[in-house]
Amino acid sequence: MRFPECEEITFTREEFYEVVWSKPATKIAAELGCSDVAIAKVCKSYKIPKPPVGYWAKFQHGKKTRKAALPKCDEPEIQSLTFRKYPKKDKSIAVEPLPEFDQDIIQILEKAKKLPPLQVSTRLNHPHPLIQITKNALGGCRHEEHGLLHCYRYDNQNTLNVSVSRNSLTRAMCIMDAIIKRIEQFGGKVEIHEHRWRGMTTEVIIAGEQAGSLRLRERYNQHRVEKKPGERYSYDRMTYTPNGMLVLESGVSYLGSAYCQDTAQKYRLEDRLDKVLINFIKEAGLIRIRRRKEEAARLQREAEEKERIKREAELQRRREELQSKQKQEQDRIDELMRNVNGWRQSQDIRAFLEAARQFVLQRDGKLPETGQNAEYFIWAEKQADRCDPFKPSPHSVLDESI
Repeated sequence: MRFPECEEITFTREEFYEVVWSKPATKIAAELGCSDVAIAKVCKSYKIPKPPVGYWAKFQHGKKTRKAALPKCDEPEIQSLTFRKYPKKDKSIAVEPLPEFDQDIIQILEKAKKLPPLQVSTRLNHPHPLIQITKNALGGCRHEEHGLLHCYRYDNQNTLNVSVSRNSLTRAMCIMDAIIKRIEQFGGKVEIHEHRWRGMTTEVIIAGEQAGSLRLRERYNQHRVEKKPGERYSYDRMTYTPNGMLVLESGVSYLGSAYCQDTAQKYRLEDRLDKVLINFIKEAGLIRIRRRKEEAARLQREAEEKERIKREAELQRRREELQSKQKQEQDRIDELMRNVNGWRQSQDIRAFLEAARQFVLQRDGKLPETGQNAEYFIWAEKQADRCDPFKPSPHSVLDESI
């Protein structure tokens, strides 16, 4: 491990005594790169008296003060002291630059920031059509789950993803109405989509991008039900009571959505809606950026694949060219060896015929001019010529075919 370089500052016991009585401990600590508590510990360890509490206040106002004398001490290990001053760490936090959003996203973002803070009314005045449909559906809903109203269709029309109790229905509708109208105010829109597994979802569309989904629900408290006397078992041992605290889930992920909610410290959901809407615009910009990066990565992969195929084709061409040259070279070698072997065979045949003639001449005194031996010598000469690469090959029955 590499330690940072430091500056060593050394004092004698007497010198540090003068420093301690010349300025407050906080200023000395700042100059030496330590704390005033460390200054106090050094003074105690080296038997150096330090100014009492209130000394510097009296000194500043010109009141009479008394400087304590430095006691004598002959201990050699406390006659000098050294401070190590390390450079200060840079505690500044690097501000991450904003992503490079498209121009239309930047315009929507600037328009949204210039709008006044979102105010949620306590009464529904001229509600949005989606709000009116959802309010009618939930108001006439007879099915409750854990005390909360659930309805996904009303007169064959899809409803917003809202799940609240009857007591919180008006407040929930006012919140969703304010959100939808503000989204449309800066150029976005809210649509209801039907998913195969997730059911109905309330999607926020900004600049043509599906920036995320909205879900407004109410929290509830759970209470365990005690078993009644004589009761053998019960399928549901809990009761659920809505507590009036609303939660607004937002984000592109169904399971990992961000959310804001009412809290026990009386922070209301209505006061945090502006940040949620700004995040939707930023998410639309980030979706564009991710798509551009994915497209650039896809094009890069395609270019690399084309380059790889081109390299493979070039390597294959070179392999085939090399194989063709090697085959031609091998054919020449094979032809050479056939000629060498044929030439050797022709020489061997001629040497054999010469030895045969000498044998017949010694035995019979002359060479036969007709007969079987004469025919044999003629046939063998032709075979020698057939093997010899330097002479034309005479006709043979082996060359005939039917």
